[in-house]
Amino acid sequence: MNTDKIKQTILETIENYLKIEKQLSNFSYNENYKLFGGDGVLDSMDLVQLIVQIESDLFEKYSIEISIANERAMSKRNSPFSKIKYLLEFIIEEINLGE
Repeated sequence: MNTDKIKQTILETIENYLKIEKQLSNFSYNENYKLFGGDGVLDSMDLVQLIVQIESDLFEKYSIEISIANERAMSKRNSPFSKIKYLLEFIIEEINLGE
């Protein structure tokens, strides 16, 4: 598994979603960018759509089957959905557990 390529795919999916669906044309990657909760840019429906798109892209490009919104995600002290860096770390961790 090439972690860098997988991270790049996830970042591209996030960027595309934010630019197209949320019309944030000025989005630029920052690992501390807030996605969900508090002052995050996503509401719960946006979050679900983004997660589904990430799962779909990972399967399409790498044949990786993953369920991101799982019990482990919900039990984390720092929500993997709050910031981009947490989401990237969580997804890579989940992929490694599934290998």
